[in-house]
Amino acid sequence: MLERDRHCDAKGESIIVRDTQASGRPILAIQAARVGRIEVLAHVELSSALLALAAAHAIVIARIDGHGETLAEWVPPAALFSHGKRQLAQARHLLDPALRLDLARRLVIGRLRGQRAWLAKANAKRKDAEISAALARWRGLLNRAAVAETTQQLMGHEGAAGALYWPLLARCLAHDMRFDGKRRRQRDKASPFDIVLNLLANAVTRDVRLALMRHGLHPGMAVLHAARDDAAALAFDLVEELRAPLVEATAVALVNRQAVNKDMFDRPDRGGYYISSAAYAAVMRGYEAALDRQVTSPSRGQRVKWRTLIDDQAAALAAHFEDRAVYQPFEMKY
Repeated sequence: MLERDRHCDAKGESIIVRDTQASGRPILAIQAARVGRIEVLAHVELSSALLALAAAHAIVIARIDGHGETLAEWVPPAALFSHGKRQLAQARHLLDPALRLDLARRLVIGRLRGQRAWLAKANAKRKDAEISAALARWRGLLNRAAVAETTQQLMGHEGAAGALYWPLLARCLAHDMRFDGKRRRQRDKASPFDIVLNLLANAVTRDVRLALMRHGLHPGMAVLHAARDDAAALAFDLVEELRAPLVEATAVALVNRQAVNKDMFDRPDRGGYYISSAAYAAVMRGYEAALDRQVTSPSRGQRVKWRTLIDDQAAALAAHFEDRAVYQPFEMKY
């Protein structure tokens, strides 16, 4: 992650970061082979040499605004190659109502199980009676999702779970982040905690999208979400099962250990909140640390880092579309 007033250049096989406010003094040099993603805030300069080196090493560069949203991306050419036969198989599943419903159900159930498992873990020591009571009702949500007859019904069950989930998650925050238990993504209404969630969700969505593209899938043709020309709808599908254990768990942990707090966000003229460079850096460090943790891959049946798990699930989707295996959503075991 590059903060403001930085110049990012390349020399040989190394990425060089300089401080533009200190006569271009180098503050970091790192081998490109060790970098998978570069994220930059405003007032960061990128040289053409850096862009060429990033393309050669399949490094994604994303520019992020003060609300945690992605403004633009530099995507390596290797991610843009498609697999026509695989995408035809993908389209066949999406156009067949029964096949689409089966996979959509797996994705939604993965999301609901992830929410339930994370809340149970978060409440293990808290012993919050309200959370315990809600967890007892979660099986009903899962049962209704299991017999849903349309993707619209599945989305309705997911929405019902969300109406329960976000207020319960708010009760797990040990410090005030202006989050009232209602998820808000609009710039003028988002709380500091919403921005943290946005940053983490956008980061994992970018990683998922690239994994899907590496495995030859079309990111715009989705199962659960509507197909989109301007967004990675299939990435939104796959991210569902990863949100609770990777996005929300990381966000709550950052707040509870005070790596991020509400004072690290500006609110000029009482408009929307803007994240500071320090808070952004803390969030991304938290995300990178989370990616290095190990979880059990459904397809391998063994422990891997989150980074590998994301790639495994993208590969599993490709195998499902080609009828080589049945997709199994990730389920966190606490």
